[in-house]
Amino acid sequence: MPGAQVAAINAVAETGEIDQRVIERLAQQSGQEPAKIAQQVQQVYDGFHGAISSRLEGAGVHDLELFDEFVGSDQRLHRDMQKAVRDLMMHNDASGFDRLATSYREALDQIDPEAVAEALAAAGIRHRRDGGGILMTLPGHGEVTYRAAMKAGLIKVSRV
Repeated sequence: MPGAQVAAINAVAETGEIDQRVIERLAQQSGQEPAKIAQQVQQVYDGFHGAISSRLEGAGVHDLELFDEFVGSDQRLHRDMQKAVRDLMMHNDASGFDRLATSYREALDQIDPEAVAEALAAAGIRHRRDGGGILMTLPGHGEVTYRAAMKAGLIKVSRV
């Protein structure tokens, strides 16, 4: 893969934006006008963004803005997101997004405790807030943290 293409992928992974200098390098290498290259790159970017959004939504992430805040609030998660973007663009491997979606779902009681409490109440699951998280009482399991219940598959995130 030519250096300018790798630079474009890295720029998108690092910043989420398309670097104009990279567009100019790609245009120079291809002999095409920068505006045409920018349009092509934007179409590819939009396609990847749509695929990522669909993948995340299919994995239980129903609020992409909240997900972005969650990932942006933690350096490790931010690096994991950058790696997931690179892996998708370079190797057509989207599994990194699945891992990020799992982390998000397992932390929902801390990210959006009101929504989790409402969903648990609507499902008839007894629960209470405990510090930054939620404890629930599940038949046959007693009192379990939201995160532990998610990890064990005792509860699922779904959209109604």
